[in-house]
Amino acid sequence: MVADGAAALERSHWLRARYGCPVLVEQYLPGAEITVGITGNGPGADVLGMMEIASAANETPFVYSVDVKRDWRRRVRYHVPPRIPPTTRATLRRLALTAYRLLGCRDFARIDFRLDAAGAPTSSKCNPLPGLDPDNSDLVILCAPTRTYDALVQGVLLDARGADRRADRLSVARDGMKVLILHTAPPQTVDPGRRVWEFDLEPAACGIATVLPGATVARVRGEPREILSCSRPTHPTSSSTSARRRSAGRSSSHR
Repeated sequence: MVADGAAALERSHWLRARYGCPVLVEQYLPGAEITVGITGNGPGADVLGMMEIASAANETPFVYSVDVKRDWRRRVRYHVPPRIPPTTRATLRRLALTAYRLLGCRDFARIDFRLDAAGAPTSSKCNPLPGLDPDNSDLVILCAPTRTYDALVQGVLLDARGADRRADRLSVARDGMKVLILHTAPPQTVDPGRRVWEFDLEPAACGIATVLPGATVARVRGEPREILSCSRPTHPTSSSTSARRRSAGRSSSHR
């Protein structure tokens, strides 16, 4: 974060030189940061819940950055429901559902907002494939007061199938489904300021598998086209992709 236009320009030049890509400059909004979880498809899409993300120490200004997320247990307080007026919640609900549908999101997503000094919301981003790590993913945390992790993950899959959410616990084997949970292997090197373990998705994948009995977890290293080729029934393996299968019942600790 910078204080003026000159500093923003200098920082933008540095980022452009460092990463070789366009730089997005955004105005800082001092109001609450709210994230809204959504699940479902078409007219059946609905809000899972919403959550305020606040500083544990009342830091000003507060930015929910990568560094803060790494230390969220100490530096962050999550408020469900958010500490905002009911009228603002209703507005966020409407805006989030509208964005979800207009952007063509499917199954589940998370829409993030920031309020300005007057309390008016601005959407900061849409995450069309939010994390489902059972320990630290924002979507899981915001749903915790109203539904279990099992219900959240199985509900997403039932919505994707167009099935009745009121059905008994989903059994992949019993229902004749084949579920392959792919996760990419963490990189061997990362940019300065990042850590390799941040990109280790195996704990999240194994967490999802525990509530989908019969599912298979595979660790894949390769380009997206290779991963897709590996997942097709007619091409279970790829010569340029290495996959290591894990049992669905395996547990893993992470952070």
